[in-house]
Amino acid sequence: MCNPKAIRKEYLRHLADSDQEDEESAIDASEDKRHHMKISAEEREQATCPQKAGDYRRLWDAFRAACKLFKDELDTLNKASRDQTDKLMFGKRMKTTHQWFEGLSKEKKREAELAADKWNQEGAPKHQQVVSVSHRPFIFYLHTSIFLVIGKKISNAC
Repeated sequence: MCNPKAIRKEYLRHLADSDQEDEESAIDASEDKRHHMKISAEEREQATCPQKAGDYRRLWDAFRAACKLFKDELDTLNKASRDQTDKLMFGKRMKTTHQWFEGLSKEKKREAELAADKWNQEGAPKHQQVVSVSHRPFIFYLHTSIFLVIGKKISNAC
């Protein structure tokens, strides 16, 4: 796998002086952006908190939470180990994912455990819970009206 930044630095010396300065400043800006991209555990947890009520059907455990919290890291690993010609790749990807989780540092595992506990205690966001509850009367009405229509057609046919 090639590193675009290394390629840019290698060919930097072949550029004209004005272009070389522009390219160096662009490389420095991208490195500064990468250093500023590091966020705290609380910010990462808030940014990746599940928003759909369906995400809470199963309890969150440390493994699921880690996969959601560190998705970029996991995606990079999957892309590096992916073999698109292999039909049995899904099982190998799950094995790779579990190996990745086992190799996580204690701090990251602890962060995932805390996030899972918090998500299990808080549950789905209130606006998602309200949506699912507010549809129940309509579904009941729809169910009963369909039953009445079908029941009348059946009794008329006899």
